[in-house]
Order: sequence, then C-alpha cells, then structure tokens
Amino acid sequence: MRRPEVQFPSPAFYETQAQHGFQAFWRARFFVYSIGLIYSKVGAQANAVANKLLSGDINALYDYVEYIGAPSDTSEQDKVAQLLNIMMTANRYQIDVGDILQRFETDVNSLLQFPQSNDMYTKQVIPEQYACLSYELAYYHLHRGTYNDGFKYLMYYQSVVLFDQQGGA
Repeated sequence: MRRPEVQFPSPAFYETQAQHGFQAFWRARFFVYSIGLIYSKVGAQANAVANKLLSGDINALYDYVEYIGAPSDTSEQDKVAQLLNIMMTANRYQIDVGDILQRFETDVNSLLQFPQSNDMYTKQVIPEQYACLSYELAYYHLHRGTYNDGFKYLMYYQSVVLFDQQGGA
C-alpha cells in the first residue's frame, strides 16, 4: 500500500500565519492598555484619540501629546498608560518621539520610582504597567542607538520583573 504524499504549506502560508500572529499580539496589547485610560467626559475624547493613535493614525499623536501635557489631576497610573500608548505607537510605526520624551522627561523619571504600597492593585497591576513602559522605552532607545538610555530602561524592566516574581517583597 502506498503512503499518501504529505503536502507541506508553502512559505507564504507561514508568513501569513506569522503576520496574523503579530497582528493578534498588537490587538491584544492595544486592548489591554487602551481600555479605560481616563474615566470622565473629557477623558472620552482622549480615549478616542488614543484609539486612533494605536490604530495607526499618526496624525493623532500630537493631539494626544497636547492632551496629556495639559495641567490636570491625572493619576500616576493614568500617566503610565498614556506614556505607554505613545511608546507602543512609536515602536510599532518607527516614529521618532525624542521631542515628546524630552518634554515628559521629568514625568518618565518620576514614574520609574516604583511606588510602595500594601494594596493588591499596586502590588499586581502597577508592576506590569511599569514593566511594559520600561520595556517600550528600552526598545525605543536601543533601536535608535541611544544605548545608555536603552540599557537603563532595560535594567529597570528587569528589576520590576524580578520584584514582581518575588511577590513584591
């Protein structure tokens, strides 16, 4: 009896599957980090701009930056999510956001001073947001050739991940 010949998929099939996997990865990240950026009527407009930004509308970048740069009572967690949206967009679409990072340099540096708290939210959710922000910053700087900054954020990322793995202790 003759064995049936096995048909392997073409290389184009694997490329298509890889592309779908990549798109699913970004859609999942987009969903996780853009949900409920800000809970207010004014924040609804910022959420709409953030969704445009993360969907690839680069023209929305400076509208978003102006919004988050305006004086407000934005919490630290919201600021992390907002900066994370900018960095995810910059890395995904290879946008130079050096001027934006310079504008928010004090915010970024203050955000990277890890908060100490005993509540469950701060111990579980916040470390992941901080880790994602530091990862995106490291990725951005390393791909731009600013290795000192890239490795600084990479080391911070590692420290947050280790802190989280040890249960926040």
